[in-house]
Amino acid sequence: MTGSALDKMDCEYATTVAEKAMSVMAEQRIPPTPKNFHVWFKYALGTSADLNRTINILIGNKRKFDAATCEELFRTYVGPHVVSDETVFNNASQQLHGVLTSAKQFLTQAVADNQEQIRAFNDVADQTQNGVDPKLLIESLMAEMTKATSRAT
Repeated sequence: MTGSALDKMDCEYATTVAEKAMSVMAEQRIPPTPKNFHVWFKYALGTSADLNRTINILIGNKRKFDAATCEELFRTYVGPHVVSDETVFNNASQQLHGVLTSAKQFLTQAVADNQEQIRAFNDVADQTQNGVDPKLLIESLMAEMTKATSRAT
């Protein structure tokens, strides 16, 4: 069962599963820490055959659930699937930073291209005052427009 499916679980069913988890934890003398509870809640749900098989073997062999065993159960059967809010925030923050960096680079290049385009158009305009052949002016203007279109795309 995924994290979002667990969040959408019916209150009564979730309470029943939680009570079962707490009962087994008490029987096995396991401290009700968040990590331990997560493992035993998943055990009580019965959604992980590997977890249930492992715990049943440990219980059958009368193995004590010390801190190291509990940590290993969490790391093996729960930990890789749990994403903390901090991890989500850090990933989103890094992605946002990357997007903003790309946008800044794009805008910097666009401003530089725009300034280059303005200079080129001003050069063509200056040529009109120097009496250059209108046909050459139009060709120059069209060439600059083509360059501007290429830069814009």
